[in-house]
Amino acid sequence: MTATREMTTGKILGYFDAILKKCGYVHDPSYNLSDKPEVARLLGKAFFDYMVASNYDCDWEGYSELELQGVSAMMRDFQTAVENGLI
Repeated sequence: MTATREMTTGKILGYFDAILKKCGYVHDPSYNLSDKPEVARLLGKAFFDYMVASNYDCDWEGYSELELQGVSAMMRDFQTAVENGLI
């Protein structure tokens, strides 16, 4: 892994952690939210609302073509996980 890739993935994790913390998630090794329904609801709403706005309302404004290719690959992976019952 190159230094640039490590910096980028570190930024992604940093942003993700900040979102989780703002929604009240406290990390534990199980990643289980079954006993934290309000946190699960807030996280679901945050991610869903952002994706709806990005896909339907904002048309991913401000993203470069390369960034959009990354988002597309991530969404393809997410779709595969859902289709295979992993989520």
